[in-house]
Amino acid sequence: MAAAVGMAHTMVAGSEPTAATNTSSSSSNGGGGGGIPGRVDWANCRRKSAHVVLCPLVRVGHLNPMMILGQKLAQMGLSVTVLIPGNRPLRRVLNNNPTDGLDVLLEVLDMAEDEDSWQPSSRSIATGARRLQVDMCAVASTMSMFQMHGEALRRKFDEIRRSPSPPVYAVMDYMLFSSASDGFLAENASLVPICVFCPISAASIIFHMSASQQTLPSKLADGFVIPGLPPFRPHDISDYYRETSHVLNLLFSEHSNLLAEFHRLMINTFYDLENGPLDVLRLDAKATKSKVYAVGPLLPPEFFKLDLAKPTGDRAVEEIKEHRDRLVKSADEQRCKEWLDGQPETSVLYICFGSWISLSRAQILELAVGLEASEQGFLWVFSRVQEMEALPEGFVERMASSNKGFFYVGWAPQFVILSHSSTGAFVTTCAWNSVLECISLGGLPMLAWPITMDHLPTCRYLVDVLHVAVEVIGDGDERLVGRAEVEAAVRAVTVGEEAAAMRRRAAALRRAACEAATQEPLRPFVTEVLRHAHQPQ
Repeated sequence: MAAAVGMAHTMVAGSEPTAATNTSSSSSNGGGGGGIPGRVDWANCRRKSAHVVLCPLVRVGHLNPMMILGQKLAQMGLSVTVLIPGNRPLRRVLNNNPTDGLDVLLEVLDMAEDEDSWQPSSRSIATGARRLQVDMCAVASTMSMFQMHGEALRRKFDEIRRSPSPPVYAVMDYMLFSSASDGFLAENASLVPICVFCPISAASIIFHMSASQQTLPSKLADGFVIPGLPPFRPHDISDYYRETSHVLNLLFSEHSNLLAEFHRLMINTFYDLENGPLDVLRLDAKATKSKVYAVGPLLPPEFFKLDLAKPTGDRAVEEIKEHRDRLVKSADEQRCKEWLDGQPETSVLYICFGSWISLSRAQILELAVGLEASEQGFLWVFSRVQEMEALPEGFVERMASSNKGFFYVGWAPQFVILSHSSTGAFVTTCAWNSVLECISLGGLPMLAWPITMDHLPTCRYLVDVLHVAVEVIGDGDERLVGRAEVEAAVRAVTVGEEAAAMRRRAAALRRAACEAATQEPLRPFVTEVLRHAHQPQ
């Protein structure tokens, strides 16, 4: 779900209902994904099949695909334990990922339950495209949470490993690979094989691992080339790569060095989407006898029921619509869907910059003026209502009276929006989950507005290889995207032959995503798990 006032249209999404608190430090849920009952009796569970432990990061964008992964592994006969950080903001994610009837156990880590402890009081500000003013307080808070997560993970994993039914395999989010977890990895890697889970693109993995080994300042004039990727330009390089002492540079270099030590990589992607980067990774893996698993798209299977081989898919389409309607939980989300229902097909530009980045006031103003000049309908998601104060005077009222715009503050129902027939394009930072959802659920072209980190190589790949996106560049030291550039980019991605061609290519990728999702991409990994489970210990 994306972080995201519905006003006709303005409303602020209400707070989540408080979930019942369990006093036990070790809780479980054997099905349903909602409530969290008592302590696990390890002596009486996990005896029938190979046991795999999944270790997601404490971030919704990382937890969602890991939950889908757990469901799929259980459907293929494995026993699965997901180690969930025990904070309230993630309860909504669990409710949207039911595990009814599946051998999936949700183990809540012994961590702080304070909802606010996972949301930094200050935020990093994007002043334009490819420019982020990193808030060091937010970074410090996040790193503190990561360290707390690593310590809780170590305790819980040790408990499970010593249980009567220990895991035969573990899957761990790549962001947990840091100096804080180095000891944990050293202790357990020799006892339980660890597969690294990457909810980012294969292109980004290659980029980060290559860039961390190069001296970029001397190469900035002409950009640089990495096998499997399109040529990069100076503006594709994040600021932190130019500063060897930057905290983000150090963090990603640390990740890259630790990842290089592991020989199993699981990526939420599929071959038809990233064949070049996957070929490069697999070629390197072959030389080191490593394994690379492309297991995507990890999204709710209900969205892939469309029969691609026969023209009898009308019922499947109806089932997809019914599933989308079931995802609408609140009155705010219902009003959002009703507004979309009343818009012409493929006429709405969906705008969402995610939950952890805020645009500067100057950039919000320029975006709004450019949108209005483009005369295109839009659904704009804000992570905080205060951000709307930067909108031009009378803008919300004009958009409401013309029925051109809908504003939503809070957690927007992104699956519902992207899969809706009225949505025609997506303004995105190129965060990989959003890109994968856009292609797999809607088959939509994108207006690429990258900010930092993995956004940049993913943007380059979408624009220059897949040709399903138009990018904005920005200008000046702040890389501010001016109103004229906004208007031109919006028109390029919504109207005319260029937009139609991008939509056709994106639709073809959606069909490929459906095919990949129905071809059991996890089969090679499950085979490896079972092979290891039957080896003499």
